[in-house]
Parts: sequence; C-alpha cells; structure tokens
Amino acid sequence: MPTMSARCSTASAWRCVVAIPADFTGLSGQAEVAAFEQIAPTVDQAAAITHLTLMSLLPALVESDLAEFGRALTEIGRLVGECFSPVQGGPYANPRSTELVESLLAWGAAGAGQSSWGPTVFGLVANAQEGQQLVERLQSQLGHPEGGCVRLVDFDNRGVRVEVG
Repeated sequence: MPTMSARCSTASAWRCVVAIPADFTGLSGQAEVAAFEQIAPTVDQAAAITHLTLMSLLPALVESDLAEFGRALTEIGRLVGECFSPVQGGPYANPRSTELVESLLAWGAAGAGQSSWGPTVFGLVANAQEGQQLVERLQSQLGHPEGGCVRLVDFDNRGVRVEVG
C-alpha cells in the first residue's frame, strides 16, 4: 500500500503555555469509552471542523501565521468540545477549564483550548517572553502550586515514527 507523508513544523519561536488545575481530572479508561459512546458529531459539526482545519489551520501553519493558526485552533477546539457537551456539559470539561481558556485569550494568547477531556488547557504564544508572562498570570490565578501546575513548553517538531511488525 502506498504511503504519503507531509510534515510541517511550527515556527521555532512559538511556545505553548500548559495549565493543569489540581481540582479536576479528565476521563480515562472505561469511563472514557462509555463517554465516547454518548457523543456523535453532526454532519454540520464535522463539516465545520474539517473546513477550518483545511482552509485555515493548516495553511496558517505552513505560513507561520500564529494569529490565524490560533484563531482556527480555538474555534476547532470549541466545536469539538460542543460534540463532547452531552458528557461534559459544555465545550470544556468544567467551569475552571472554561475560566482558564477565557483568561488565556483575554491575556493575549493567540489561541487556547482544552486537551482531550481536560482538565488540561493550553494557550499559544509567539515567543518565550510572552509565554512566561502568561505562566505567571495563570500561576497567580490557580493559586500555584496548590491549585495546579503551569508550564511553558516548546513544540516538538521531530514527530514520531510508528513501526508495525
């Protein structure tokens, strides 16, 4: 079977602020399996997510356009979260994750969202200096370290290789 491969890295200066509130956990194991059985994206939701991915997110990545990439990623995350609403009650896992996403965007993140079922949230920034400023604000908001963990991370542009057999 022929294979295709395409790779596009994030801009080297881009960073990601990751926040994990201590007072919530996401779904995993059997609870996650059961949750996935309760969700079914509509054709319109799937079309909107696909359109944003192909027409905004990926071109912005290729062009290193952080503003458009962040806008598209935020909207895709919200749409995917709406698919999860029957289980989590809204586009984000809990009110704390919602608050953190909103704070990241209000404080200048180019994009923000929730990782999978949460409670981890993330914000995209142009560089380490902007990221460190957001880290400090989120640490204060969370009541770090008791209230959760906040980190500034680089993107891993190496990817992975999976071999079978």
